[in-house]
Amino acid sequence: MLTALRAAAAKVIAEVVQAERTQLSALPTRVPLIHFAEKDLGRWQLQSDTSIGGFSKCSLVPASASTAVFSGSIELEADVQRQRQQRSDQGKLASKTGFCAMRTAVSEVDGWPSLYDFHGLSLRLRPDARGYVLNVRADSILGDDRTDDLYQTSIRPFLRGARAPEPHQPELLEVRIPWGAFALTWRGCVQSSRPPPMNLNRLTHVGLLLADGEGGAFSCELESISAFRFDEDEQVHDPFVREALRLNVDRGYDDVRDG
Repeated sequence: MLTALRAAAAKVIAEVVQAERTQLSALPTRVPLIHFAEKDLGRWQLQSDTSIGGFSKCSLVPASASTAVFSGSIELEADVQRQRQQRSDQGKLASKTGFCAMRTAVSEVDGWPSLYDFHGLSLRLRPDARGYVLNVRADSILGDDRTDDLYQTSIRPFLRGARAPEPHQPELLEVRIPWGAFALTWRGCVQSSRPPPMNLNRLTHVGLLLADGEGGAFSCELESISAFRFDEDEQVHDPFVREALRLNVDRGYDDVRDG
């Protein structure tokens, strides 16, 4: 009797696992979330260090039918006199200037999928050599509705694993960044070497930041931000992909369903 029950339970488990694999295999490996056509640009908010006495400036303007360029200039000098008149919320002078940023609210994006079905976010873009950072805000893990958590990761390390998204788009790259690459930060400081995983179903904002400590002009052409899955063949044969998946598991994203 016990043997029969065990066999029946094993069969049920096998059927559930197979059903999940079938469901995952039906998922696309890439689902666009945000586009950068001209009609989509109104949702983006731009910010620079001018709010704290800096001189950096930026813009987001159409570049083609499907892309836009985030560009401007980073200035490392600050207007100290202006800062004295307009101090921060902590009553301090800004010690760091030289940044430009853009962000959009997830609530403004239709058809947002469950991100637990995917391995990370991908960007189709043509960057210059500057040190761009991808920002993701999610509801606070403490459950405080007044705050959210800021997770950040540098885009540059993942350029080595980038690929051309389409044969007819040779100038664009698709940069795929796993969830495990994001660090929990507060006012520019990493909070933990092993941060708690972000709540992937409670993202509030997505954005791009340039604050690499270098002055001068910058330009980054953007086509889309997507949720992505590595395909099964990559998971077996691509060392970069295997390392990205290991990073996901190591950082607590092992509940992201594997293919």
